[in-house]
Amino acid sequence: MWEPSCPSLGDSAGPVLYNLYAVCNHSGTVNMGHYTAYCLEESGWYCYNDSRVTPISESHLQSNQAYVLFYQRDGGSCR
Repeated sequence: MWEPSCPSLGDSAGPVLYNLYAVCNHSGTVNMGHYTAYCLEESGWYCYNDSRVTPISESHLQSNQAYVLFYQRDGGSCR
């Protein structure tokens, strides 16, 4: 988890926490390639690859093919 200081309330408000909920992956070259996505659902992480959806473990999320990471601010932080 990434923990920057709360920008709107100053450093005294404590850390702001963000949770990873999706990863967009790219394999191939700059001119051509293939995209997949890892998304967090209520029942765990899933890999979306064209028409196929398969469950994956959290240990498979870290990859050199990660292209865009999606975070959501934790609801309990920065209050």
